[in-house]
Amino acid sequence: MRKQVLILYILACIIFSDLIASEVEILRVSIYEDWLKDDKIAKKIFQESARKNYKLVGIDYCLKYYELSSRYHADALIREVILKRGGGKEGIEEIKNFVEKIEKQKEEKNYHITRLESCLNLYDSKEYQDEVKRIVKKYCKDCK
Repeated sequence: MRKQVLILYILACIIFSDLIASEVEILRVSIYEDWLKDDKIAKKIFQESARKNYKLVGIDYCLKYYELSSRYHADALIREVILKRGGGKEGIEEIKNFVEKIEKQKEEKNYHITRLESCLNLYDSKEYQDEVKRIVKKYCKDCK
C-alpha cells in the first residue's frame, strides 16, 4: 500500500510540474508579445536577428514544433512574433512554403531518413541558406 501511494505521489508531482511548465511558457510568449507592441523595439530586434530567426522558423516548421506543447513550441512562437511585429510576416509563409516544397521533393524520391536528419540536412544546405538570404533581403532592407 505504501509503495502504491508513493507511486501515485510521484505521478502527481510529474503531472503538476508539466502543468506549471506549460503555464510558464505561455506567460513567456505573452511577455514577448506585450514587449514587442512597441514598433521601434520590434523593428530593432527584427533587423538585428532576421536571418537567424528566419532560419530557425523554417527548422521549427520542418521539425513540427508548431504542433507541440513544449518549450520548443514557445520558442517557435516567440520567433514568429519577432518576425511578424518587425515587418517580416510574409517571409514566414515563404520560408514555410520552401520547407514544404523540399519535403515533398524528398518524399517523391523516397528518401528514408528521420525527420531530424532531414531537417538538419535542410538547414545545412546551400539552397536553404540562399532562400533565407533572399527573404531577408526582400523584407528587411536595413538588416545587419
